[in-house]
Amino acid sequence: MALTMNLRTYEIVFFELMPNILPYIIVSFSYAMMGAIMAETGLRFLGLGPPDIPTLGYLINIYIPMGYLSLMPLTMVVIIALLAMIFVALNLINVGLDEYFNPRLKKVTGM
Repeated sequence: MALTMNLRTYEIVFFELMPNILPYIIVSFSYAMMGAIMAETGLRFLGLGPPDIPTLGYLINIYIPMGYLSLMPLTMVVIIALLAMIFVALNLINVGLDEYFNPRLKKVTGM
């Protein structure tokens, strides 16, 4: 249809394809962000990365070998709970976006 209307290539990409692909790009970006946070936390827990940037993985790396775990166990619980809340929040955002953008789920959930 777009070719019969003599649209240029960039018009076809930005006006025909991008509106249909954009929801999948947003959801996959959110999943990629979850994976990046998990990878960064795991690498920093192992001690890889710059030591002057405080992250949650770096805090876990400090607290376990230094013996702080026996002195302040609540700090470790707070760090792990914060990581869990971040992952749950991002996962709920992904589920909500998927329900909003997926036409098959709109029929089931009634949105």
